[in-house]
Amino acid sequence: MAPERQDMEKQGARSLARLIWPEALVAAAAVALFSRAVFTSASFYLRDIGPYVLPMKEWWRGRVLGGHLPEWIPSIGLGMPFLADPGNQCFYPPALLLLLPLPQGLDLFLAAHVVLAAIGAVRLARALGADPAGSAIAGASFGLGGYVVSMTGSGLYLCSAAYLPWVALAIVDLRRSPRIRRPAAILALLVALQLLAGDLQGVLIS
Repeated sequence: MAPERQDMEKQGARSLARLIWPEALVAAAAVALFSRAVFTSASFYLRDIGPYVLPMKEWWRGRVLGGHLPEWIPSIGLGMPFLADPGNQCFYPPALLLLLPLPQGLDLFLAAHVVLAAIGAVRLARALGADPAGSAIAGASFGLGGYVVSMTGSGLYLCSAAYLPWVALAIVDLRRSPRIRRPAAILALLVALQLLAGDLQGVLIS
């Protein structure tokens, strides 16, 4: 390989590292914060997770892996619709993580949304003019802040909150772009994911 090409590749790698270090930093901080749930047998349990979310996801997982549609759950009261309830996230693509053995799959699902929220806030801050250090602080403040972290005890609202900075970023891009097709499609996709996550309130807020 020519020396000039090697130098260009090294410069490109250094530029990429300078560009993405805030995202890498906040992602690593989120993983470190929830390292017990991600890397050990400890799991999320507080609030809704242990008594409600985990049993519901276990039932959903069993039905799906058994080749059945989770249409009706008979074990709650006299039975109730399951597939038709958007809060059960049956059509939410990241819910595929819940097909992994539980509760580890649920732990990864929740931690991944915290990482998503933090990186989204980094990207939004950068789009609004923050320098790399400022964008890292913004990502940590939102993704590792009180609201997002506390929503790991709910699940549903965490998923919706994780998309808030990404939706805001898509709106910024839509307003700035001379061609609206691509940013409009991205915005529509993000709002669709919020809806599939099951929290209409989060969509209305964003």
